[in-house]
Amino acid sequence: MKVGDEIYHPDLGVLKVLDWGDPSLLTVVKKEDERQMPFKIGKQSGWRKTDAGGMEKTEAYSEGVDMAKEGKPKLSEEEFVVRAIEKLRKQPYKGIHTVYSGFNQAFKEYFGTNPVEMTQRLAKEGKIVVRPVRGGVMLYLPQDAPEPGGDALAKILDED
Repeated sequence: MKVGDEIYHPDLGVLKVLDWGDPSLLTVVKKEDERQMPFKIGKQSGWRKTDAGGMEKTEAYSEGVDMAKEGKPKLSEEEFVVRAIEKLRKQPYKGIHTVYSGFNQAFKEYFGTNPVEMTQRLAKEGKIVVRPVRGGVMLYLPQDAPEPGGDALAKILDED
C-alpha cells in the first residue's frame, strides 16, 4: 500500500489514499471528487484494495487478512459465529461477550462488516441467543443460553 493507491470501501466507494503514516488510520479522499476535504478511515472499516479499473480485488486489507492466501475456505457468517462462541468462551461461562472476547474485531477483519445486524438476524432465526450486558451483548448457542430471569422470583419468595 502506498500514497496514490485506490481502495474500495463498501459504504464510501472508491477512495484515493493520501497518507498512511498512522498504522491504524488511512487519510483518504473520494476518487470522484478529489477537491473535497480529506478524511480518515480505520483499517478495520472493511476497505479493500482495487486494481487500476476500480474493480474490487479479493484481497482484504483490513489487518492483512486474506483467506485465499491462507488456503482456507471462507466460513459463512453463521459458521463463523458458532465457531467463535465455541472457541472464545471461557469456562465456566457458556457464552461470549462480543467486545471483550474480541469477537466484534475478528468479525470485522474477516467479513469487513459490522456484526450487529448479522447477530440480530441469527437471533431472530433462533440460531443464536443474544443477551444485553454492560458494554455490549453476550452471544450463546441456543442450548447453552440461560433462561431470562431464571428462578429469581421463586428464590425471593421461598420461605426458608
